[in-house]
Amino acid sequence: MKKSVLIEDLSWPEFAEAIALDDLIILPVGSTEEHGPQSPLGTDFFIADALARAIGKKADALVAPAIPIGNAQGLIDFPGTISIDPAILTDLVFEVCENFVRHGAGRFFFVNGHGGNNGALRHAATALYEKYGVFVASSEWWQLMPKISEYKAHDHGGKFETSMMMAIDESIVDLTKADTKQIEKLTDKITFDYGFFYRGAAVSLNLPTGEITPRGNFGAPSEEARREIGEGMFTIYTDYCAGIIREIRRIPRGV
Repeated sequence: MKKSVLIEDLSWPEFAEAIALDDLIILPVGSTEEHGPQSPLGTDFFIADALARAIGKKADALVAPAIPIGNAQGLIDFPGTISIDPAILTDLVFEVCENFVRHGAGRFFFVNGHGGNNGALRHAATALYEKYGVFVASSEWWQLMPKISEYKAHDHGGKFETSMMMAIDESIVDLTKADTKQIEKLTDKITFDYGFFYRGAAVSLNLPTGEITPRGNFGAPSEEARREIGEGMFTIYTDYCAGIIREIRRIPRGV
């Protein structure tokens, strides 16, 4: 049994011993960006990091330090938001993983805390497989929740994301400031509901978040957030991902 699943807590000989026994590493990736007036800028990487640590303990898997900055260009008009180019994020994730591959890693599980990172993580995963035959799986809690639970996560800085943040550290969420305001439609036929829709089908439009909401949050109202909701999602998600990791370990290398 490792003295800790957190890589930063281990000495280099302890890490070498641990990676020789189990070649899988969990990598949390988040963002520093606005999440409405009630939640901290670090919400995405706080959540990704806390989830990854809990998954690591449940699956007895190594957890890398969280990457706290991602592609948040659509939110850049809100003060405090930091964004990097997706190509830079791809290179960053690839190089972090490449270092671990050099030291024995052969599988990764990305815990992604921000939807804007999706493309970069896919590119990094593809490059890792093509160059090293490394297997990568990736997961996003808000995408998974509606499929495996009663929680219909459907917001940015709203009910569910704020609840998850409250479950992790309620002291840095000020629910008295929760104030969800968003547009309902662009035209009579193009509506908005956590995305744009025309005749029931999703439509991709390149409007920045500031054009959708002056407060920075949208979807399920943040005013309805509760710590108990976040605790329920946290437990379900981490249990599920620990199970995925146990199965990933069974996949032969190079498959």
